[in-house]
Amino acid sequence: MNNDYSALNDTLINFAQESFRRQNFNIPNFINVMESVFKKNGFRDEHDENEQFNILVIRLDAIGDSILNSAFLRELRRNYLSARITLIVNQTVYPIVEFCPYVNEIIAIPSIFDLAQFLPLALKLCNEKLWDKFFDVCFVPRWDIDYYFAQFLSYLSGAKIRIGYSADVHQGKKNSDGGANLFLNKTFINPQNLVHEVERNLYVLKACGLQVQDDKIEVWYNHRERLNIESLLKNFAKDRKLISIVNGGSEKNKNYPKELFLKALKIISRKHKCNFVYLGGKEYFETGEYLRKNLDKNKILNLAGKTSLRETCAIISMSSMYVGTDTGTMHITAALNKPVIMLERQAEDMKIHIVSSIIRFCPWQTQKIIVQPKKAFEPCRNRISISGCVENFPHCITQIKPESIADAFDELNRTISLNESENNLRGGGTGSLKF
Repeated sequence: MNNDYSALNDTLINFAQESFRRQNFNIPNFINVMESVFKKNGFRDEHDENEQFNILVIRLDAIGDSILNSAFLRELRRNYLSARITLIVNQTVYPIVEFCPYVNEIIAIPSIFDLAQFLPLALKLCNEKLWDKFFDVCFVPRWDIDYYFAQFLSYLSGAKIRIGYSADVHQGKKNSDGGANLFLNKTFINPQNLVHEVERNLYVLKACGLQVQDDKIEVWYNHRERLNIESLLKNFAKDRKLISIVNGGSEKNKNYPKELFLKALKIISRKHKCNFVYLGGKEYFETGEYLRKNLDKNKILNLAGKTSLRETCAIISMSSMYVGTDTGTMHITAALNKPVIMLERQAEDMKIHIVSSIIRFCPWQTQKIIVQPKKAFEPCRNRISISGCVENFPHCITQIKPESIADAFDELNRTISLNESENNLRGGGTGSLKF
């Protein structure tokens, strides 16, 4: 095969330049123009049984999404033991998937939300790392709105079969992704009911007739991170339970006020023999310092912005519980099968609908208690939104009482203690970590 992609480059660049000049990127026209060039370059030829089967997976969203996608990657590999699998992720997610044992290659790219800026990056990526692989199939497992041009990249990759969810899964996606859906040539809508994102990811495989044996999620880190954290924590929380805590989030309406969080931690620390480790990005360091200075001496270690993602995994593996908001750290906790108290922004009186995050992103398959407001504030009460709270600041979540968090801690701690007692009576353990 002559791997001269000048015709592909020229066709794509010329179409894009003219489209941006007219301020109209017509997707059907683009596909019509590109298909003939892909065919001439061999991208639409049937798979040669003597060649290795090449699979591309594109997952460009956030840390939590990638953790929830771990089961998909494992089950995909189980179905294609000898295939070469390439995974493309957001560069901020790369550390959490770097040691994934189910893929052959991981490519990390920055998040870009403007097509004119994304196109040069995508073209460079195709020339340097994608087109030479002649992918047989590309999976785009994301169910929700494609803010990241993953469907567009799946088409540019040259993959013969491009699989993902239809834009018709919900109205918001249809309004946003309608045209981009044409980049896929195998789409589906089911499951049409409200299910967890892990189940949606795995349905992509089931819809293709592939087998799913296990729906557990995973995180991957090595022994070095564990040793680093053991050294860091060796003089902290001796003879005390270590509790991982977070009160921020990727969206401002997830944030639980630090003053209320402090009150909850004070109640918990008075009743339980435990210390806290505050986690999160560097933007939460000041909040961590506020909590550290105002809680009893030596009760909290502020590690916000001080640890890598994999070191965060190691910290959580040594923790007894997570108390905090819906974050990537929470999903790491669930993947490590640690109990979770989740502070949720959606009020109990809000209607659950197909995009509700409280179901889609709740802690997966671990012991959990979800603490949420009783009633939504206006204007959230009669609005349909993913989060259940439509404001761009801490709003409905501020109604959660610190006492409710402390009560949830009491209840979950009792459950953990009972389970530990039962395991001891049976001679069982709590499982082992994979490094």
